[in-house]
Amino acid sequence: MTNFVVLMSKGPFHGEAEWPFRFVDLALDNGHKVQVFLVEDATWIAKKGQQYDVYPNLEEYIKNAVKKGAEIKVCETCRKRRNLSEKDYLPGLVKGTMTEFIEAAAKADKVLTF
Repeated sequence: MTNFVVLMSKGPFHGEAEWPFRFVDLALDNGHKVQVFLVEDATWIAKKGQQYDVYPNLEEYIKNAVKKGAEIKVCETCRKRRNLSEKDYLPGLVKGTMTEFIEAAAKADKVLTF
């Protein structure tokens, strides 16, 4: 089993934001541990109730990942800079810090950035 840490920094409407979550889904299905850190504009990905007319529904990807055991952390500093409230986020997500990311990355087998 591999311990993956996924760092996402791009927003929900920047390119194909679902790809990291497709990776997360497949990794979890294959018994790997996955931690996801949402930083910078990726904090918007975790906001509940967004409308995705053209893109796949990222909310469903996130709910599925949490249900399967992924730990998804939202950078607290990044959230505050974007004037987002903790109430804006989907259930199951937790606050994250850069220190937590560094600690997780140091213990991870692989760190992926998107």
